[in-house]
Amino acid sequence: MRLLTDGSALPATGSMAAVGSFDGVHLGHRYLLRALCSEAQRRGLSAMAVTFRQHPLSVLRPASAPRLLTTLDERLALIEATGVDYCVLLDFTPAMASLSAEEFMSQLLRERYNVRALLMGYDHHIGSDREHSFEHYVEAGKAAGVEVVRAAEYRPESGLAVSSSAVRRAVENGEMEKASLMLGRPYNICGPVAHGRHVGTTLGFPTANIDTAKQGKVMPRGGVYAAIAEVGDRRYRAVVNIGSRPTLDNGSDVTTEAFLLDFDGDLYDREVNLQFVVRMRDEKRFSSLTALRDAIAADAESARYLVKL
Repeated sequence: MRLLTDGSALPATGSMAAVGSFDGVHLGHRYLLRALCSEAQRRGLSAMAVTFRQHPLSVLRPASAPRLLTTLDERLALIEATGVDYCVLLDFTPAMASLSAEEFMSQLLRERYNVRALLMGYDHHIGSDREHSFEHYVEAGKAAGVEVVRAAEYRPESGLAVSSSAVRRAVENGEMEKASLMLGRPYNICGPVAHGRHVGTTLGFPTANIDTAKQGKVMPRGGVYAAIAEVGDRRYRAVVNIGSRPTLDNGSDVTTEAFLLDFDGDLYDREVNLQFVVRMRDEKRFSSLTALRDAIAADAESARYLVKL
C-alpha cells in the first residue's frame, strides 16, 4: 500500500475510493474495503482508502470528540491488510467540513487524487449537504465526474450492529468478548513499562505498570482481565488490573498493571501490547496482602484456562 498525504503526487492510474474515519478498522470497515478492492479490480482501477489524520469531531466539536480505538499507525496497518493499493491521509479542517458532497468529490477526490468512482458504505454520509439520500450522492458524483456506487449492507454472523461507537461502548463497559466480535480481533492497548511501587514483586507476582496515557485510546472499564501480552515477538498469558489498587491505598490514581504468566526477565522501558480477552471480575479491596496474593493466584489460574495463545 502506498500512503498519500496532502501534497503527494497524483496517482497515475484512475482509482476507486472509499472514504471514512475507519477508527478501529472493525469488521464492517474491512467488509467495505475488501468490497472496494473487488469493485476497483472489476473496473480496472486502483483501490484507494481515504481517511483523516485526526477524528473529524476533534476539529468540529473538540469537547465531543471520542477517545480512539486505534492509533494512527495501527489504523494504517489494518487498512493496508485489507489489500488496498493506496491510502490517502487527509488533515481534516473546518474548510474541508464546509465542502458539499459535490465539492468534496470534485476538488479532493477527482482533481487531487484521480478518483473515478466512489464506493459508499450502506449508511455513510459525506459533505456538508443536508440531503443524505443515495440518489443525491449519485447526482453530485455525476456533476463531479465520479461514479458513485453503494456497497451492500454488511450483515455479520454475530447479529451485532457493528460500528465504531458500538465497539467503543463495549470496551468502556468491559464487554471485551463483544468488542472482539465486532473488531474481528481482541481490543488492545500498548505502552512502555514504567517503574511502580514494586508491591507485586514482594507478593510473588511481579507486575508491569503499563503507561497508556500517550495513546489517547479508549480504556476498558476498571477491573481484572484475562489478556494476551505481546513483548517483541513473544506472547504470554496475562492478568491485567485496571484501577486504583484499593488494597494498597493507592488513592485515586488509576493504573494499568499486568502480570505476565511464565515470563522471567526485565520489562522496564519495553513496549507491551495488551490484548484483552475477557473481564474476570471487579477490582476490590481485600482485607490483607495475603488475601490479595491468593486472589491474584486464582486470577492467574483462570487466565491460563481462558486465554488461548
